[in-house]
Amino acid sequence: MAASGTFALWAWLAPGIAFVILSLAVPLRRSGRPAAAVSIVFTLGALLAAVWSWRLAVPDMARRVLWDWIPVEDAVLTSVGVLADADSALMLILVALISFLIQVYSVGYLSDESPASLGRYYAYQSLFAFSMMGLVLAPNFVQLFICWELVGLCSYLLIGYWYQRPEAARAAVKAFWITKAGDVFFLIGIVMLWSRTGTFDFSELFEMAQAGSEVLTGLGLVTFFIYLGAAGKSAQFPFHIWLPDAMEGPTPVSALIHAATMVTAGVYLLFRTAFLFEQTPDVLAAVGWNGAFTALLAATLACGQRDIKRVLAYSTVSQLGYMMAAIGAGFASAGFLHLLTHGVFKALLFL
Repeated sequence: MAASGTFALWAWLAPGIAFVILSLAVPLRRSGRPAAAVSIVFTLGALLAAVWSWRLAVPDMARRVLWDWIPVEDAVLTSVGVLADADSALMLILVALISFLIQVYSVGYLSDESPASLGRYYAYQSLFAFSMMGLVLAPNFVQLFICWELVGLCSYLLIGYWYQRPEAARAAVKAFWITKAGDVFFLIGIVMLWSRTGTFDFSELFEMAQAGSEVLTGLGLVTFFIYLGAAGKSAQFPFHIWLPDAMEGPTPVSALIHAATMVTAGVYLLFRTAFLFEQTPDVLAAVGWNGAFTALLAATLACGQRDIKRVLAYSTVSQLGYMMAAIGAGFASAGFLHLLTHGVFKALLFL
């Protein structure tokens, strides 16, 4: 079991190493296909490590590989590392697999790009994979929020990859600021939760919930703010308006955002923190009802689109609504299963 956490850690670090190499080795980054090869090889390594981490994972058990971070007087405020279990390992495989396949596909799709532009693209792709994997494996809210913001930054950079086009530049800015509106509430919710419980750690919070701690009572506003952050990332009403315009980026970017990163982050957040939302049934019901409304609204809007990519975008919004509805109805595992299957078929639809 100890090795499961180690392999998960290596899976997370691999694309980060590729990003550092491409950032520091400027001639390599500007070489085009050699830069692509670096990113693809490290992402393949991440995929293999993720698969091995899942094989070694034990159901209902989690492996933590942590380092103390942010010391405060005689205590440690939080830590950095990985929380590896069967669920996070499955999500890790999805992120690594889709990232690897899209990076391979992009070599041909972006063959007309200049070498420097192609190298920049693959540097962004590596950082995107690193950020999403760090979010998936986060053992606490602090690491999750940092990776959450990095995911948003990478989405901005990749949606606006063709920044010379006004439409792409506007779409990138729109996606960035609309999701940031939700992120502000998310950050406030995290701080409020810490002020009530004294911890950011998921395992400690879960133990409190299991023990029926009174500290977790009356958290309605906290969980509602956390949900607003998730709704922004996962394009739930009324934050859904940024996602169709995000189709201005390259098609492989659209596939990655819709299948394994960005929009899946909000659903995954609610899945991992479902034990907190169970303490606030009214908020959980609101999650479900808004998810159901979003699913119906997006499916209706899709019927009036002429651009196939916008049809797929509204399809994604609708599917995310179904996932949120499942979580809100108390079936978090069903929502997570939908998330995994949707990641595979939506990537194929875009590509």
